[in-house]
Amino acid sequence: MRKSLLLFFICFGSIQLFAQQVVRGPYLQNPTASSIIVRWRTDSPTDSKVVYGVTQQNLNLTKVDTAQTTEHIVTISGLNANAKYYYRIGNNSTLFTTSSEDVYFKTFPPLGTIQPTRIWAIGDFGKANEKQKRVRNSFVNYDWERKTDVWLWLGDNAYQDGTDAEYQVKVFDTTFAYGKLFQRLPFHPAPGNHDYNSFSPIFGTSDPLVQSGTYLDVINVPTQAENGGVPSGTKQYYSFNHGGVHFVSINTELASLSNPAHDWLGVGATPDSNFARSPMRAWLEQDLQQNKQRFTIVYFHQVPHTAGSHVSSSPIEIQGAAIRKKWCPLFEQYGVDIVLGGHSHVYERSYFMNGFYGNWNTLDSTMILDSTIGTLASGKPYRKTFHGPQAGKGTVYVVCGNAGSSETNPPFTCPIMLVEDGCDECVGSLVIDVNGDTLTSKYLKGDGSIGDEFSIVKTDFPLAVENEISQTSTLDVFPNPTSALFTIKLKTTLKATLVLTDLTGRKVWEREVEAMPNEQLMDVNVKEIGLRKGEYLLSQHDASGTVTRKLVIK
Repeated sequence: MRKSLLLFFICFGSIQLFAQQVVRGPYLQNPTASSIIVRWRTDSPTDSKVVYGVTQQNLNLTKVDTAQTTEHIVTISGLNANAKYYYRIGNNSTLFTTSSEDVYFKTFPPLGTIQPTRIWAIGDFGKANEKQKRVRNSFVNYDWERKTDVWLWLGDNAYQDGTDAEYQVKVFDTTFAYGKLFQRLPFHPAPGNHDYNSFSPIFGTSDPLVQSGTYLDVINVPTQAENGGVPSGTKQYYSFNHGGVHFVSINTELASLSNPAHDWLGVGATPDSNFARSPMRAWLEQDLQQNKQRFTIVYFHQVPHTAGSHVSSSPIEIQGAAIRKKWCPLFEQYGVDIVLGGHSHVYERSYFMNGFYGNWNTLDSTMILDSTIGTLASGKPYRKTFHGPQAGKGTVYVVCGNAGSSETNPPFTCPIMLVEDGCDECVGSLVIDVNGDTLTSKYLKGDGSIGDEFSIVKTDFPLAVENEISQTSTLDVFPNPTSALFTIKLKTTLKATLVLTDLTGRKVWEREVEAMPNEQLMDVNVKEIGLRKGEYLLSQHDASGTVTRKLVIK
């Protein structure tokens, strides 16, 4: 009996000693149309196993890695595009997690596919405080039905120094951070200056290609253009596509005052030499040149325009100045739609801009292409065309560095900023929806309200000033609001296209019309074309440009 008890104690002790526990994750990285990476950490080495399937009840597929490790990185390939898979993680002996409707991953659409895409962007968040928690919860409540496709990080992901311990508590934990979201939502990050504190001093001299540290350790990103774009060959910067949107992540910490060869951002005293030989700049230009997606979003940490917790006119903001003077001309040359950053602990959104790269006193009115609020509801979203003298012009600069940080009394003196939000409790994130030719961005505050909204609408028709169009064209619609029938009053000296879209940009009605030198009336039956209650935009496109009117169905 004593022998049996001793044997039982030894066996039981062995089980307890070597049983593994998951201490980080699971979390998802680098989704493509046919693959994804599942990562997690255990407290002791073991092999890795993922079971997965298209239904929660039938996880009939398995991927095993027999290597003994605490850092588990499992690549699952051979997946269907645009598909949802449920999964569990473990080892060959046991599964560590249970099956849940909230534990799944989705593959990307095939390259070239145009489909609705939702983006969530957060900056300066990793503080493990109530503000970070409020922003997270407001997003979860907002997104519970639609579900986000692309999650962007704008840097300063883990304060104060970006150590592994700080990432553990301020990023991967579930209390204030995103532990539960990681189980279903991959992230595409950019680093900030605080993430760099643990492995590369500010304006350091180390070669970016051999840098190492926690930020680079915890991520797997598309370095080989797995989702479109141009291969970067490094985790430091990269690009990818999703549903008609091209995303570019740039590392604004790759700056050096003492070593021009490693000054990839271009902060050096020599005006252009450092920037000219930057591998990151060369890659960016090649990437933007080949980009054929309908919309382009560039995101990073340090920002070219702000007056929040940082002020871009200050002499100490040399990284922001380098971006403004050297990188922004490239963004605008290649038609980037939104330039998105953090660093300043506020929300700021610019006018529709083109050509402002200097100091604040160099701004003139020609650089502001549209000074309106730019909303679909106003009937005057920002418009960009692919043709004519205005082709590709118009960029919105957004600062969203308050997903966990805030600034009590920001000066808000940046002359190009149209909308600003900053105070001790002013926190939020950005939700961007892209549907066909329409991009709509919303500033989602920590209390769940929408603090700002704007839209960019793309067109294949050349743009013209509306009062110039009206000299040769007339467009009106009445009664407005209506519930049964509306009449379009139209005059155009050119062949034109009438298009009716909803506020997501979805086309619901279209008609070609020949030149009508005299005003004519066209009746449209609401029920016959299947309109529901809500707001719509009626646009007339012809060779001289576009004019738009709002229509309300009650």
